[in-house]
Amino acid sequence: MPSIVFVARPFPSDIGPGGKHRTYQIEHDLKVGFGADCVHTLSLMEWQSRHPGKKEASTKAAQLTRRIVRRISDCLDNPLGVLHGTGYGAPTFTPRGLIRDYRTLLERLPRPIITVIDDARFSGIVTIAKQLNVPVIACTHNLESLDLAAADTHGSWGLRTHLVDLANELELLQRCDGRMFISKVETALVSGLAMEAEHYPYQPVGAIRTRLEAIRQARLQSEPDSSLFLLLGSAMHGTTRRAFEWFLNQARRHGLPQGIRLKLAGMDTDKLDLRGTTGIETLGWVSQSTLDRLLVAARAVVVPQFSGFGAVTRLVELSCAGVPALVPAHPTRAIDVPPGVHVLGESWSDWHALLNDLRRGGRQSEWDYQAWEATQPQPLHSYLSRWILEA
Repeated sequence: MPSIVFVARPFPSDIGPGGKHRTYQIEHDLKVGFGADCVHTLSLMEWQSRHPGKKEASTKAAQLTRRIVRRISDCLDNPLGVLHGTGYGAPTFTPRGLIRDYRTLLERLPRPIITVIDDARFSGIVTIAKQLNVPVIACTHNLESLDLAAADTHGSWGLRTHLVDLANELELLQRCDGRMFISKVETALVSGLAMEAEHYPYQPVGAIRTRLEAIRQARLQSEPDSSLFLLLGSAMHGTTRRAFEWFLNQARRHGLPQGIRLKLAGMDTDKLDLRGTTGIETLGWVSQSTLDRLLVAARAVVVPQFSGFGAVTRLVELSCAGVPALVPAHPTRAIDVPPGVHVLGESWSDWHALLNDLRRGGRQSEWDYQAWEATQPQPLHSYLSRWILEA
């Protein structure tokens, strides 16, 4: 049997934001495809929690020194970062202790060995893998350099700096033996740049799938509140925050349909400006049990994601849970649109009309999520098997 080493940024978990869910899916699919005993997971965030290092003084001088050191490290990869910091940096992904643990793991595991990484900033991992003749498959969540980009707000130098980040990310992806992407858009982009890429769509699995099916059953057994709508996401993420602000601004200027109550849930949603709006409440970060109760009770979820890489996992999970979603066309270009997703334009009148229609009980329909899921490719096992045979 092969040995699969999965090097991930977050620790795989069924609880938390979409990124953790994607990492959970990758680990789950690896264990199902090759056997749990064959899969060995190293998480950067979990490793960092076990190796916090020496505590530094919290003086202003110490804080300034840490910021300078981080900026210098980032600028080694992207010299334009001196003029404009982008937040994209590889040094935090290559702590020497993690690289040492990875090498030790490879040296003791039976061959053939395949390494899977979920972020293209694991440059030190790729370097060691190449030295030990271990194939590396990248299953990234996004093109992270572009996910952090907001070229329209940073000016020409900001755009140039982001492009250097993109070049660095593509260079590391080129060093990998294979590449898989959650989005059709990224798959096509990387393939167009003459690098082989495979579309590996998100599907809820394991404990996530069990929880979503429980929500669906609860909704079937009790009537959702026709006046309650949700807006979910992490407002700390740039493009998601802008999406929330667009919706709130439209509600402020034109108003929500009469009788509608909107609840915002997710990290930093409690920091959004609600002045001048009515019928809207921000909850901030909520527990998984609270979120599940909200999804059982709500009529639908609003997902106004007009740019960026967000919402892909959310749309699929809402469909699996039997919760209708309202979304613009942008995120649907990345995936095959699952049932229960209403695709709208950028005109507020369209959003207002559909919200009102749903509140009145219109557009009620049952959908077969499993039939849709059956049409989706599940390429991870076959793709990795190819490299195992060649290893």
